[in-house]
Amino acid sequence: DELILYPNPSSSTINLTTSTLWENKTIEYKIIDQSGRIIIQDSGIINKQHAEVDISAIQSGLYVIEILSESSITR
Repeated sequence: DELILYPNPSSSTINLTTSTLWENKTIEYKIIDQSGRIIIQDSGIINKQHAEVDISAIQSGLYVIEILSESSITR
């Protein structure tokens, strides 16, 4: 399973591109700050191996994105 996030850094949108194994699957994602607080938590469907996450409302900084699919957790 391949997962690519880009661009990095970004101030507006993060793109998620995946292998075909994730296509048309529902994912849940969390964006977590350095102190462990969840800043954004949402879900979406990987459509044609691609999804977008709007991060324009969060401040500049270092974050971790945690992605939960039907069968795995990716950080």
